[in-house]
Amino acid sequence: MGESVKLARMILGTVGCWSGLALCASLTSTELKTLPRPAVEARLSSEPWASDYIYVSRLLSEGNKDDAVFWYYVGQLRGRIYYAAHPGEQESQEAFSATTSQLGESINFYAGADPTKWADTINKALAWDAEHDDPQTPKDKFQVQRNQVRQGLAGLHDWTLQHATQLQAAHKSTPKE
Repeated sequence: MGESVKLARMILGTVGCWSGLALCASLTSTELKTLPRPAVEARLSSEPWASDYIYVSRLLSEGNKDDAVFWYYVGQLRGRIYYAAHPGEQESQEAFSATTSQLGESINFYAGADPTKWADTINKALAWDAEHDDPQTPKDKFQVQRNQVRQGLAGLHDWTLQHATQLQAAHKSTPKE
């Protein structure tokens, strides 16, 4: 998990503040790792999406894997919407992809043990997104990009349920890290 935290911190530094959009992270990486969970979760919707990934790393290190799966998909959704809306941000997009991949290995291995719960968690992440505006990609400005990315995650939900038996068999046959 150490490399994931380093990548997420780098991303947060890259996308955390922009004078043109006046977007800055108000939670530091230390606060994301040490404040009580309700305090962090109450503020994540107003934070840059990279904060979600730092929080996922915390949750994984604390053994809160179900919550980590949820916040991973919230962060992934928000990050993908952001890059669909801002395709020119190549350097930070590459870091996002690397962090998504690295965190995703642990998250998806864990989630694959129970595809129905995995799909339910994806639905919860989609519902959370529908209820919260993202200051980096406001719904009124980036509805087309938001809908496209949300459809992709909804597709993963459906695929997970359609392939539940194969996912469970693959999970059982793969050695645990």
